[in-house]
Amino acid sequence: MSYNKTTNILLFSLLFTVLHVVSCRPEPIQPLTPSENGSASKLIGTWKGVAVNQRDIGAENKNFPYKNLDITAPLQFTNVKLTLNGTNRGNFTFDYGTAPAFFKFSTGNWSVDDSTKVGKLYLVNGTDSMVMDIGSYNFLLQNKMQLKQTKTLIGRPAIVYEFLFSK
Repeated sequence: MSYNKTTNILLFSLLFTVLHVVSCRPEPIQPLTPSENGSASKLIGTWKGVAVNQRDIGAENKNFPYKNLDITAPLQFTNVKLTLNGTNRGNFTFDYGTAPAFFKFSTGNWSVDDSTKVGKLYLVNGTDSMVMDIGSYNFLLQNKMQLKQTKTLIGRPAIVYEFLFSK
């Protein structure tokens, strides 16, 4: 009796394994569709200010307790709007509303370093210019844009301002 039971279990296991192997089929490989997360077209439009964070690079390097400061309320940043017109380049406007003007200029021309994978946003007004680093592309998927401005002291990064906008 134990011989038949063991044989039945082995046969059932073998049948089960063969059915699993036979039923498996490879999936066809889908063609690669390039993502447009970081393209310049994602930057076009009107962006409303959400938050500003000030990071002290020296304090971070020395592990001081006060490294970051949320300066959204003092700058009244939620009243600020940034409008980018054009395709890979065009004109821009900062509308400060009731907020103080904290950039060098409020209008001018903008361009990017690479139209397919934007890393830097250049804001130019005459001979004045600002370079902003684009934050994570994941923000752009959520209709948010993070711009980072780095202030230097004696050629070294000292303060980083992280501006968060949403559409």
